[in-house]
Amino acid sequence: MVAYVREGDTVVVHSMDRLACNLEDLRRLVRELTGKGVRVQFLKESLTFTAEASPMSQLLLNVMGSFAEFERALIRERQREGIAIAKARGIYKGRRRALSPDQVEQLLGRVREGAKKAALAREYAVSRETIYRYLRAAASAGTAKQEQKKEETAWPPSCSPVSMIAATYPDFTSWMFSPRCLVDGRCSGNGGG
Repeated sequence: MVAYVREGDTVVVHSMDRLACNLEDLRRLVRELTGKGVRVQFLKESLTFTAEASPMSQLLLNVMGSFAEFERALIRERQREGIAIAKARGIYKGRRRALSPDQVEQLLGRVREGAKKAALAREYAVSRETIYRYLRAAASAGTAKQEQKKEETAWPPSCSPVSMIAATYPDFTSWMFSPRCLVDGRCSGNGGG
């Protein structure tokens, strides 16, 4: 819209919070539009801004913009609270998945076979970003499975070589990790070399 408007045009906006999500963006957009010679009219607030900005109009823009930003923040906070309560009750399940688990498995198989992501997106009637999101989720799940497998095959702490030696020779750990053994990687004193 900013690139399209011409001098003498009027941009009509229902409310300040519909034009920008915060006061900084609102001020920047109004300044940019009025700088091009465009009038900006807000219906809900009954305000109109032009290139001939007076100190009073700037004050109104800042005050009303601050209230709009505050109101938007309250709405979002209430929405988050409502969602949390609904989730606790088991009512809110979130957004429905674009693809079923079977479709995801088919998708992953087709990607492994070399199918193009754009063609898959058209076939499954989703965006390419949705395809990439499922691929990232599958990759991170694969990484988590590999980490879990590593943890399962690793020595348990009670059976590691150091703990087994420490159990057999109680003075081992105090001697091995003492400051005189850690200097330059050589041990000094107590027969260390």
